[in-house]
Amino acid sequence: MQRGDFPNPPFVSALGFELAEIGDGRVVFRFRPQEFMLNGLGVLHGGIAAAVFDTAVGCAALTVAPHDKAAITMDLNVRFFKPLTIHSGTARCEGEVLNAGRTTISAAGRLFDASGRLCGHATSTLALVRPPILDMPTPE
Repeated sequence: MQRGDFPNPPFVSALGFELAEIGDGRVVFRFRPQEFMLNGLGVLHGGIAAAVFDTAVGCAALTVAPHDKAAITMDLNVRFFKPLTIHSGTARCEGEVLNAGRTTISAAGRLFDASGRLCGHATSTLALVRPPILDMPTPE
């Protein structure tokens, strides 16, 4: 995705998540909270935070997955510490692989506001599956 070999998933583009960094077992996404992302209390909706966590840990898993496999979320556990609002500036979500096995990958995510305050944390287990199940292209 970062090289442009594959398009961003439509919802990633719609939410404005931008892949900022990619490495072995680690990715960073950035996004700016927008008004449509807020819940009734004026803070980032938990579903938006879960979406960026899922995106970050999933992409981090893909950096270590075998080329003939895709990583599918089995579970995602999210904990919130501080709220994000439209005044929080550009948020950063880091995804990092904790352990890569033959059939599953464990990963964690951390969500920060523009001043570097930790706003949330997530853990996830992802299953490694063959892409044709998902009708996904494989890189050449």
